[in-house]
Amino acid sequence: MSWTTDEFVGKARLYVERGLEAEESAEKAWWFHFAVEPMIRAMVSTIHPVVLADPRSIESLLAAVGEAEADSAGIRTRGLAEITKYATRLEPVTIEVENAAGRLIVRRNAECHGPTAEFENLGEERWMPDFLVLATAFCKQCELELGTFVGKGYAEQAEELEKQTITEAEAEVAKLIAEARKRPLKEVELSRITMIEKTSGEVQWAVDCPACGKRGKMAGTRVHVGAARFDGDELSQPVSIAGRSFACPHCGLKLQGTAQLVAAELPATTTTYDYVDPFEALQIDVVEEANNQGLYVIDPDEGPEYEDE
Repeated sequence: MSWTTDEFVGKARLYVERGLEAEESAEKAWWFHFAVEPMIRAMVSTIHPVVLADPRSIESLLAAVGEAEADSAGIRTRGLAEITKYATRLEPVTIEVENAAGRLIVRRNAECHGPTAEFENLGEERWMPDFLVLATAFCKQCELELGTFVGKGYAEQAEELEKQTITEAEAEVAKLIAEARKRPLKEVELSRITMIEKTSGEVQWAVDCPACGKRGKMAGTRVHVGAARFDGDELSQPVSIAGRSFACPHCGLKLQGTAQLVAAELPATTTTYDYVDPFEALQIDVVEEANNQGLYVIDPDEGPEYEDE
């Protein structure tokens, strides 16, 4: 059983890393949700590991301070609900963080103990903002770099959520949607391209507008590029895209920032794939590979120069 902050941080980091490399969206959600408990315990343990121990057990209290074997079957910790309440006394843990953690824990418990598979067909936009809100507080309390914990792309998304929370955005978004519904619709012919990535790095794709129901344009950026995997004969890398803004050319609705997109219940995340050169990705030397197969590689610098007839 782990008691120190570093051990809990290491466990949470392991789960997040596994989530980032998961091939299926449900598996990704599973790992991130299971990182929540070690994150909360790590935050509370920064005060002192003994706070985690069940106070009714002398053996547990001794184990927390290193005076007994921490892996003994008789060692008990406080329940997660109680630990979460203690966490609210920490400076970075606001009511927004508490609510975000609560939603993640409820969903995790439903997945583990309920009759339904909560993570199946669960869009990343439904849970990742809550996780990033918690991760921001976790990294502040444990003095970690958010970018190294969740990656640069997700860290930028978390910074947006600090500037405007989802709760703060809800009333504003409701007003914007109501105003857009009053405007006459414009007839606009949209491109049939489902997704496009500009040289600036901005990715655009089409989603239904929450005001008029017609197709609008979501714009976002890459937040994570996964490890290369073979899909049949092709090698590809999964790329997670997170929306940053939405604009509807029909009713004129415009939303900006992660908080507004989530408040509008838009599908603000998507996944695409980069197809990569196997020789480059696997660091295979083409000449060496040809020689291994008994082929002779002609050096263009050898022999007479080519003459165009």
